[in-house]
This record gives sequence, structure tokens and C-alpha cells, in this order.
Amino acid sequence: MFRTLGLYRNAKRDYEKLSPLSKKMLEAYTRGVNEYLKEAKGKCSVEFDILGYTPYQWKPEHSIVIAKLMAWELNISWWTDIAFTHLAQKLGEEKVKEILPSFPENAPTIIPKGISGYSKVTDDFIKTDQEFRKFMGFTGTHIGSNNWVVDGKKSATGKPIIANDPHLAFQAPGKWYLAVIKSKDWNTAGFTLPGLPAVVIGKNENISWVMTNVMADDADFYSEQLDSTGTKYLVDGNWNKLQVIHDSIKVKDSSAVSFTEMYTHHGPIISGIHPYNVLYPNSEQNKGTISMRWTALDFSDELFAILSVNKAANWNQFKEALRYYTVPGQNFVYADRQGNIGYVCAAKLPIRNTPGSSFVY
Repeated sequence: MFRTLGLYRNAKRDYEKLSPLSKKMLEAYTRGVNEYLKEAKGKCSVEFDILGYTPYQWKPEHSIVIAKLMAWELNISWWTDIAFTHLAQKLGEEKVKEILPSFPENAPTIIPKGISGYSKVTDDFIKTDQEFRKFMGFTGTHIGSNNWVVDGKKSATGKPIIANDPHLAFQAPGKWYLAVIKSKDWNTAGFTLPGLPAVVIGKNENISWVMTNVMADDADFYSEQLDSTGTKYLVDGNWNKLQVIHDSIKVKDSSAVSFTEMYTHHGPIISGIHPYNVLYPNSEQNKGTISMRWTALDFSDELFAILSVNKAANWNQFKEALRYYTVPGQNFVYADRQGNIGYVCAAKLPIRNTPGSSFVY
């Protein structure tokens, strides 16, 4: 699934485009991690002993992948597109409206005409993602983070109070750890994630900030029409060539599993992502060819945004920093020592002109 999405391939691409500050920090962080690995060789912490695992040398793009994987864990709105389309094709538009009682009776929809005649949309992608989350332990009722802020009118001290409860799935070891960073121009404390060289949720001498998941609708799916050779797809009456990548996954004590990844200008084709398509190929298995467009697959520089937040001295600098933030979309809540409070929805959202249209930013 992740090979098809191209997370690591995109991370290597994005690294070359990062701001000089982000590159500098990632390179310094990488040197530090690898120096520790050299010193700790053969005596790493107990988790590595339990897993029988010797860590690889760290690379700057690994930090980018960590951020993208967090974006995927928190990207929980996309499945509705596939699920609702699946229902509309199976039951019909009117019946689907009946079984979704929270949707207003006469409200507009974006269900395209003739959807029942489209190639059938499978839910293999949803099933594969569910298997991943089950394997990683991302299960249970962990959805529903909270944050809030009040100004001095609501506190005994006359200063703002800010609070945060970022819900993530239980894991051992846990994701978050406390960090304090002190240098000539950087004085920040708070919570961060292994692999990221900055404080994600925290404070400095001037401001504090917290965040929860937006659950933004930042992904779309497209029904693609391929030619008889399976190497071209139809766009506005013209046949465009698919980008094809031949890949393989190494398997311990076994031969590698080979597979093919295909991409349109929208993004990766995800309808053939279920492992059964590789292990037990069946010409009748996939009814439709579906590609995915997700904002996290576009270039972004979240590290620059978070580093800038870490060093922001006021509301304007805080807002400016979050202009560079894309995924995972977050509700940022803010307070500062001057008594100001604020909120920013930091997420990149597509402007959809018509049902089925491409992203327009």
C-alpha cells in the first residue's frame, strides 16, 4: 500500500526542495542520530533487544517519512468517498440518501449522473488499510482529540489558559516524548515525535500552541479509463501514457514479491492494491480502475513550518509560519504572554469546481 502511494519516493523528492533551514536541521539531526548509533552499537535500548533488531543508519528523508506516516494515520476521511460510492452503485442514489439520515433531505450532492453505469468500485483499498492499522495496533476508540484556550477574563491570574488532549492510538513505546531545546535563538519545550527535530506541541518564552486533528477532506478518487493495452488512460478525449514503476518487496527466508505501480496525473492507481491481486491474480477481481489524489503526496515543508512556530514571538509570526503547513491538517490553538488567544486551521484543501474535477489550488 505505501509503496503504491509512494511515501518514501516522495520523501526523497521533497528533501531536494526543502528550505535551507529545514535541510540544515535534518542534516544536523541525522549526524546526531548516527553518532549515537555508532556509540551504542550492541547496547541499544531494550526495545531493540526484544525485536531482535539493529537500527539502520538514519537518513534525512526518514524524518519526512515519519511526518507522512503520521499524516496517513490521521487521514481518516478518505474512506467515505469509496464507501459512499460503493453504496450508491449497489443501492442507488435515493436509497443511499435514505440510509444516511443526517444528510438534509433536499441538500445538494456531488453524485455524478450515471454513476450506476461506472465501473464497479471495490473496497479493497479500505480493507488493506484496515489490515495495516490492525497490524500496527491503531485500533480502539482513540478518535476525538480536544483543545481549547481562554483569555485572562476566565482565569484567576488574568493570563490565558491553554489545554490540549491529542488522542492517538495506544502504542508501546508511545509516540510522544518531552523535549527541551535551548540555544542562542531557540528556547522551546514541549512534546515531539521520535524522528522529528522540533517541538510539535509546546511553548517558548513568548507563545504557546496546541493542536488536534482537522479530519480534513483532503483526498479525492478518480475513475480512470484504460486502453486495451493497460498502458494509457483517457483524459479529455486523449490517451495519456501511464507512469509505470516495477517494484519488489524483499521477504525474509523467501523470494521477493514483485509488483507494478501505475500513476496518472491525479496520482497512484490504488484499485489493485489488495495483496490478493499479486498473490492470486484474477481478471474478474478488479471492476474499476481508481486513482487517488491526496495533498500529502504534493510537495510541502512542514518542518519549516514547525521550526518557525517554535521560534515565533507573536501572533503574526505564528500565522505566517503555518502558511507552510499542509498535512496532517491540524487545529492550532494559540496563546501568548501579552494575553492574546487565537485559532488557525492549518490544512491544504482542494477547491473542487465540479464533481470529478481535478484539484485547483
